[in-house]
Amino acid sequence: MSRELSSYDIHAMYRDFERRYNDVPVQMSRCDAFGHALDDGLITREEYEAIRKFYGSLWNYTGD
Repeated sequence: MSRELSSYDIHAMYRDFERRYNDVPVQMSRCDAFGHALDDGLITREEYEAIRKFYGSLWNYTGD
C-alpha cells in the first residue's frame, strides 16, 4: 500500500520529475511528468491516481 502524500510531497515530486524528464526549457505538464515516473516504476498506479485527483483541472496544464 502506498504512503499518504502531502501537497508538499506532490509538488516536490513534480519538480524532480520535470527536471528528470524534461529536456526543453518549457514547463512539462503534470500528466507527462508523473506518467513518465509511473512508467519507470518511481510511483505506483495508486499514487498516480491520487496525484491526478489532487491536481484536478490543472493536470494537463503547462503554463501560458
